[in-house]
Amino acid sequence: MITQHTVKCDTDGCPATLTTEPPMKPTPSNLRLAETLRSIKGAFLLSINDHPDIRRLYKGLTKRKVNVQYSIARDKSPAARNRTELIIANYPLPRRR
Repeated sequence: MITQHTVKCDTDGCPATLTTEPPMKPTPSNLRLAETLRSIKGAFLLSINDHPDIRRLYKGLTKRKVNVQYSIARDKSPAARNRTELIIANYPLPRRR
């Protein structure tokens, strides 16, 4: 399944679109989004599919793995519905309770 996310930013050439499809390949859009997010002056919080390539792309930033359950999925099996997302931020995330 292909997922696209549009991100609006305050730099030339935005908005950028991040496209993910397993296995994740760092496309020019993925690289550009990571570069843009690293350079913004404000805070950002990104939720994206957890994948080793994404973890490498955002190395050095705050990351937290969370379990999610997709309510809309073509494949109704538990494996397709229960996934992990990666929360990425440029600031410390609060501890889980």
